[in-house]
Amino acid sequence: QKADQNKFKFLKPNLNAAKDSWKTLRADAFTLKEGIKTLKMDSVSLKK
Repeated sequence: QKADQNKFKFLKPNLNAAKDSWKTLRADAFTLKEGIKTLKMDSVSLKK
């Protein structure tokens, strides 16, 4: 039982780091999407 716990102990920081980078990634993707929307609106209003 104890050996199993130790086996997964070193995974925990990696999992936490992965979770953090996933959150960052999602935030970046959202920012990117919003930026693209704004760009599209700008180019539409420029064409008029």
